[in-house]
Amino acid sequence: MSESIGEFNRRLNASLVFKETSKGWANYKKEVTRRLSVAMKHGGRTVLFGAGNLLDIEIDEIAGISESIVLADIDTESVKGAVSLSMLNKEKVRIEQTDLGGLDIAGLPGEIDGYLASGDYAALARCLGSFRPSSFNPAAGGEFDNVLFSPVYTQLFIPWFMERLNAHEVDAKKVAILLEPALSLAAGLIREVNDSVLSCAGGDAVAAVWSDILEYRNDDPVLDDIRKNIGDAGWMDMFYQNYELMHGHGLGSYGIHDMVSRLLDVSQDWMLWPVVEN
Repeated sequence: MSESIGEFNRRLNASLVFKETSKGWANYKKEVTRRLSVAMKHGGRTVLFGAGNLLDIEIDEIAGISESIVLADIDTESVKGAVSLSMLNKEKVRIEQTDLGGLDIAGLPGEIDGYLASGDYAALARCLGSFRPSSFNPAAGGEFDNVLFSPVYTQLFIPWFMERLNAHEVDAKKVAILLEPALSLAAGLIREVNDSVLSCAGGDAVAAVWSDILEYRNDDPVLDDIRKNIGDAGWMDMFYQNYELMHGHGLGSYGIHDMVSRLLDVSQDWMLWPVVEN
């Protein structure tokens, strides 16, 4: 059975134990919100892309310093559920369904599943290589003073695609062949999504984006070094430059680099992202 990217994200969001996850991410949310509240234009119109379960920010505080706020996501049911548990002034909030990249709108998931079901992997590779995402304005309502973009670069396409490969029991060799055009599609998608997100920004708007970049196990000694130096921007920048020389860009870092290349007066920071291990 085919599953759209919207349905996939809805299922993932519904699988989260909201209260437990929210509690585990409390300090992370606090730190993200602190940075945003310093950078944002208070009293301005705000849009948050990738709102999801609202696990990334203290939404009450962000809404409190905004004239109004649009919460945009492909999965509006999860957004509505999170808003219902908040203390938000509902009159200031609008929830809008947004298909970042437009893959569901273009019907690409169904096309990919068709190739996987038939076993025509050569045609699938050509489809992935030839698909061109299109820029579009993903949130109605004109220009915003604050454009906030939560960590979705790594979630836009590849997790859904890898699950579909697993569902169709594609063998490892064919997965390796298909992954290259899939990653190329994801990179093009990120560029178009950045275009679309920034199309909502007013002329002197503040844009804020954050993303997952590095991932280590809690028992990895490298993580101990990162914890000790996370507040030293120079050390972290050098660490990541060396990492990129060895491993290249991940989707998260590629998205950040592409976004930064479009902005003026850029300020960057490093922080730890919590992971709840079972």
